[in-house]
Amino acid sequence: FDAPSSGAKHPSPTELTSPPAKKARLDVADNVSAVASSPPETAAAAPAEHVEPAPALLTAPTELLPAEEFLSTLSDPKTVVITVKIPNDSSSSKWNSDGREISVTMDVRTATVKSIKQICSKDLGGMPVNKMQLRWSGVGFLKDRDSLAKLNIGPGATLDLVPKVRGGRK
Repeated sequence: FDAPSSGAKHPSPTELTSPPAKKARLDVADNVSAVASSPPETAAAAPAEHVEPAPALLTAPTELLPAEEFLSTLSDPKTVVITVKIPNDSSSSKWNSDGREISVTMDVRTATVKSIKQICSKDLGGMPVNKMQLRWSGVGFLKDRDSLAKLNIGPGATLDLVPKVRGGRK
C-alpha cells in the first residue's frame, strides 16, 4: 500500500470513529427544520435545559405560489388573522402612532392590501389610506391592488405600517 505523495494528513483513530460534526444552518424559510435537524447530543455532554423556541414571525416565502395553490394550503381562508405593527411616532400624534400592533381578521380570498389599510385607518384616528405603506419582510412594500392570496399572506403574517414621506414632510 503506497501513501499519497501529496503530503496529505492521515486521519487519527478518533477522526475515523466519530462522524464529522454538522454545523446548524438557519435560513428564513426553514428556521424550524434547522433546529430539528441538528445533530443529537452525545451521552457525555451535560443535559441541557429544555427551552421553548420563541415563536418565529411569518416572513414572506422565497418563491410565491400561485394564488389558487396558496389558498388550497390554508385550512380556513375566510378567517385569517394578520398583525399590523404601527410605528411609534410622536410627531404623528393625531394618527395614534403609538407603537402598538393591530390584529386584523381578513378573508384571504377577496382581501387586498388596500382593504387592510382601510381597516387600520379606523384604528389610527382616520389616517388617510394614501398616507400609509405596508411592508412585509422579504417582499418589501406592498401594492394596494395586490390580493393577499397573490402575495401568499396567510395566518400569522406580520406587516409593518410605514407613513409615507414626501418631500421630507410627513
